[in-house]
Amino acid sequence: MIIFRASFAFARRVKQLRTSLINNSKKNDDENISGESIESKEKEEKVNIPENQDNLENNQKKVFEKKFIKSPEYLMACNHQPALSLPEEILKKARKVFSKYPPDELREASYKYMRMYQLLHALEKPVSVTIKRNNLFENPENLQKLTEKKVIHLYKKGTSEQQILDKIFERRQKKDVNVDRVNSAEEKLEEFHNFASAIDYDQILTVSYFLRKVPGSFAVGQKIMTEIQKRNPNFNPKSMLDYGSGIGTWAWSFKKLYPDVKNIVCVEPNVYMRKLGKFVTQDYIKDVKFYESLSHTLELSYDYFDFISIAYVLEEINHPEARLLALQSLWAKLSDDGVMVLVCPGSPTGFRFVNDFREWILKQKGVVVAPCQHQQSCPMAKEGFQWCHFKQMFTAWPKDVFPKYIYENTAVTEKFSYLAVSKKALVQEGQDWPRITFDPLKRGKHLILDMCTEQGTLERRVVAKSHGKEGGYYEAKHLNGGDLWRFPKLPPSKVGKKRRKQPVKIL
Repeated sequence: MIIFRASFAFARRVKQLRTSLINNSKKNDDENISGESIESKEKEEKVNIPENQDNLENNQKKVFEKKFIKSPEYLMACNHQPALSLPEEILKKARKVFSKYPPDELREASYKYMRMYQLLHALEKPVSVTIKRNNLFENPENLQKLTEKKVIHLYKKGTSEQQILDKIFERRQKKDVNVDRVNSAEEKLEEFHNFASAIDYDQILTVSYFLRKVPGSFAVGQKIMTEIQKRNPNFNPKSMLDYGSGIGTWAWSFKKLYPDVKNIVCVEPNVYMRKLGKFVTQDYIKDVKFYESLSHTLELSYDYFDFISIAYVLEEINHPEARLLALQSLWAKLSDDGVMVLVCPGSPTGFRFVNDFREWILKQKGVVVAPCQHQQSCPMAKEGFQWCHFKQMFTAWPKDVFPKYIYENTAVTEKFSYLAVSKKALVQEGQDWPRITFDPLKRGKHLILDMCTEQGTLERRVVAKSHGKEGGYYEAKHLNGGDLWRFPKLPPSKVGKKRRKQPVKIL
């Protein structure tokens, strides 16, 4: 055996030497080519280059025309955006803030904060809204008493479910609030401010919030505001109010899209959040104002706001009554032509809060602006096994701002549920187009799209390759969940394209 192995190794080595000699000889032959032949080849290549470029450009134009890419209709229907990042002014301030803490300790504190935050909204299963509830915006632990199935389903091994529930919602049951003696909703909110939040933000938790939640919240705000701006070109807000602003994340998104607006107000009860927000925002927005409560905004020269946002706030408020009071106060602060946006995490609890807000707004004779294309009750909320949510990617912190491990992703996805409403009907472009609820399912020569139609029903459509550009097959490949569908409904038949005698009119 040893002799055979040695002979095979010797033969392999001889073969390698032969190939190397042949390659060297070819290189020498190429070097000996005369200069005249090289010049003639270069001339031929120069002649062929413009012809090849013209052919490539013509082919690319044909492909784009065939797929409707970069057409005005496609840009109006397409709402998804690439991974978004924070402005440079904010990154410079973040570098100074994170440099004061050891990276390992700050990373561990941020992990603990995210576990604490997820316990507020990520423990509930999808529940149908047809069940009888005592109040709107009910806490998850109260829903468990009204339903037979278990709502809370995530808990550690070795501990009972009741112990976990008592530990999670201990702060919610500490005090009883008596607000009967107060008349106005704004004064009632002040009664809740001392202990309404489920998380007591100190200095390290505020920095952890800055590290983990701010980039995703900024990307979500920019995505929602971009869609509102694109579909409502006549909407020109002159003032903005961000309730529960944290460090002013949504004010940054608003300033990026509307740089000329100077009346930007942030309401945040926590002292550490306001201090950090003023430090981080001072170079990016110079005219921003931070207040402790809504009652402090009475000193302003204007009483109403054109754009109001309440993002990732309801899940941190303990009491259902406090949630409703906050929304009532903000709805009263909204101008007649303004837009109010509610954003919650993309979980069953967050979607339930958004749907409760939708039911309350319809009773107040408000108008739904986005994402729904109808004014009826949500069809997805009645099913009880799925919930409406969307996603947006954002880039993680650069290495020079905060170091990351090798296994950490550079692009992260944020899931959210939202609802944009107004007091009057707005003239929007593409109002009759259905909205794609989930990412298209790509199959062989066809795609499957789940849509929420303008009639208030859920519908599944099959877009086949035989539909061609008239049926939107080439455009459907580039759409994601949350985009609009501007093509008519066609039968998913291979011979359907031949049977159609009249051309299909594209909306």
